[in-house]
Formats: sequence, structure tokens, C-alpha cells
Amino acid sequence: MKNTADPWHVIGMNLGDKRPLTSRTTPVVALAGGLSDIEIATFLDGNAGADLQMRVVREARRDPALQRLLQDSAEIDTEVERLVHQDGVKNLPLTALAASEQDDGSSCGLHCEEFVLQRRGIVFDDAELIRVARENGWLQDDGTRIGDVGNVLEKVGLRVTKDFGFSLDDVARLLAEGKDVIAVVDGGELVGDRDTERMEDKFIGEIPDHALVVTSVDTDGQTVEVHDPQSENERDTYPTEQFLDAWEDSGRYLVVVES
Repeated sequence: MKNTADPWHVIGMNLGDKRPLTSRTTPVVALAGGLSDIEIATFLDGNAGADLQMRVVREARRDPALQRLLQDSAEIDTEVERLVHQDGVKNLPLTALAASEQDDGSSCGLHCEEFVLQRRGIVFDDAELIRVARENGWLQDDGTRIGDVGNVLEKVGLRVTKDFGFSLDDVARLLAEGKDVIAVVDGGELVGDRDTERMEDKFIGEIPDHALVVTSVDTDGQTVEVHDPQSENERDTYPTEQFLDAWEDSGRYLVVVES
């Protein structure tokens, strides 16, 4: 397991910042559903806000012309992703949904780090952690860069490693060893509309926009239990297949807290 302290730096991806690598000039066609040419062009260039993104995805579910247009655009993205991957960089989506701050000014990633500190009985001050994260650029106005999740834990002296390509068996083993694991996922694939999320993956790209702490893996019952900072529940349980689908969007990225 190697430590990739900032594995998403080349792309500049936040827990969810929608930011394209390139601008596209795909022709815009007249479409139904009240979407203007300007709105479609904004979407294709990766500059659409969350509301417009969802409008486009919903319209694409029923409009074959829009599906074809988005498919053409996706093929351009795939070629660029392939070239990026050849250079040894994680094959990432060219767009990523910006995860807004939490009500207290922090982010889901920082809340996961606070949860780990609580589990380990380490006393901390919420406001101080937010201050440290902001001063170091780990917490930005639109959230936390994926590569920066875990930096606060390192700052307080814990050993943290980060990498892609973990398996659920790896997670179970790490938990059995007494380690904490923070997984980056597509949050919508856990709590959103599954049909819409499939369209999103196909036409927008895989969007790793959320962090949560995996607390247990039940290999017999085929479930994964997590602490989700955005959930009202202390723990949430998902079928293994659903969790893996959401986790795959980040390339099965984990932040492992060892000591």
C-alpha cells in the first residue's frame, strides 16, 4: 500500500468540484424539456450547477436526441481519460459534483476525520480543526479535495495512508486489525434515485463526491455498515453490491488510519 498524499492533484478534484479538463465544442441541437442551447453548452463544458445537471439527466432519460448528444460528448471524454490514464494518473471522470460545506462550515471529509478522533478517544475542538484545515487549504469553499481527506488526522499525529484499488476484503481485514477506514463514494448512489444515478454515470461521469467511515463488513449477510456524516442515523447499512457501486466511482479509494 503506497501513500499517495495528493493523488488527485493533477485533476484538481474536490469532493465534488465539477471542473472539466478540456472545453468541448460539440454542436448543440434543439431539444425538448425547456433546456436552452446555452444551458446544454454550459453542461457540456462542465460548468453546470447541481440543479442544471439534474435537469439534463432527467431530460436525457426520456429524450433520445439528448442521449445521443451526451453520448457523443462522453466518447470525447473517454478518449481524454484514456490518455490521462496512460500517464499513470488515476482514470478519473472529467467532471465532479461540488460537495457543499456542512452547516458548521466544515465538510463531509472533515466530519469523518472528527468521527475517527472520537472513536479513538482523542479530544479535539471543532472550531480549531476547521481553522487548521482552512489555513492549510485542505478545506475550501466548495469542500475538501479527495487527496486532502486525512490530512487533519496526520496533523494531530496519526499515521495515515491513502490509495486506490482496495477490495471489500481489504476493508474487512483493516477493520479487524483495528484500523479506521474512510471511503470516498458517489453519495447519490447510496441515497439517491438509482435510475437517475445510472444516467449520471453514463452521461456526466462517475462522481466521487462524498466521504464516509466504514464501520463493519458482513461478508455472510452481504452488507456494509457505515457512519455517514450527512445521515441522521448513527449507522447506516447498505447491500454490498450497492456500496461497491458507489465506491467504484472513486476507483475504490480509501484513507486508512493506522495509529
